[in-house]
Amino acid sequence: MKNLSATRLRTTMTVAAAGGLLVAGLTAAPGAGASEATAQVQSSVKAPYTPCYTDGETYNKGTPVGSAPLKWKYSTTPYAGARYDRCKNTVTLYYGGYKAPSWYKVKWTLSPAGETHRYNDYAAGSRKLVLTATHAQGQYTTYTIQVRACSGTLCTAWSPIVYLSYYP
Repeated sequence: MKNLSATRLRTTMTVAAAGGLLVAGLTAAPGAGASEATAQVQSSVKAPYTPCYTDGETYNKGTPVGSAPLKWKYSTTPYAGARYDRCKNTVTLYYGGYKAPSWYKVKWTLSPAGETHRYNDYAAGSRKLVLTATHAQGQYTTYTIQVRACSGTLCTAWSPIVYLSYYP
């Protein structure tokens, strides 16, 4: 019974102290007008947080894999994912999921220009390709990425298309 009373007392004191701090922070000084009190509160409000990252997504296609960023795959394909880093001005293409392919075929398209690029990566496992971000002036920029794993002349199907859209 003593522990229950002590716990309630601590909780009550914590809530009261927090409430007192909140009220103290919003209370105007004696003689201050309402506009001065409002100015004090507004000046302490922080700007909204703008994240550095925008992650690619797919539209109800494939199975999500991993995190940071999410990547997607079909049951018989490697995974693909993408992330735009606003702070570093880079786009990173993520792909992999096969332990021993001879190589990966990676293709990505940059819109609105519609340029398609192809890249062969002769390695296995989890891979990534970091690109300097290209921006369309005054409009959304979209990268699409797809990947397939190959061994000799045999290749898997293409992964789901991952779309990475951002406004510069």
